[in-house]
Amino acid sequence: MRNIVLGIVEHHGKILVYQSTSPDTGVSFCRPLGGGIEHGEYADQALKREFLEELGTEIEVLENLGVIEEVFLWNGELAHQVFFLYRIRLLDPQFYSDNHFPVLDDSITALWKPLKDFHRGERLVPTGLLERISACGEAEPVLSPDQS
Repeated sequence: MRNIVLGIVEHHGKILVYQSTSPDTGVSFCRPLGGGIEHGEYADQALKREFLEELGTEIEVLENLGVIEEVFLWNGELAHQVFFLYRIRLLDPQFYSDNHFPVLDDSITALWKPLKDFHRGERLVPTGLLERISACGEAEPVLSPDQS
């Protein structure tokens, strides 16, 4: 079992994700950024570390959106992950004006994807995340006057 923390960033009806494809089904999906929680590390602290590693930016943790547990097939093997979900705000306003940008510690690209695309059937993982986000409503980032 692997504990994962994900940062949910929303801006103007879009969510920050990366896109990938399941090696088992060939189905494409999107997932918010985040990563593994290390032994002895709290989930919110792991999330701050992950965003520094992945985007080189600090974040503000706004709200705990709960936990989703999922078991799925990955590379022909059963994977079991527990996702800790947090609504966050990126502290560097540049990320809100760019459409996509490289993830520094991986060969993926982060991008802003309209939430309506997921309501229309595009896959957002983990399963149940879209419903969790929709139930909480959108939280626009609070930007200082020099950031707007």
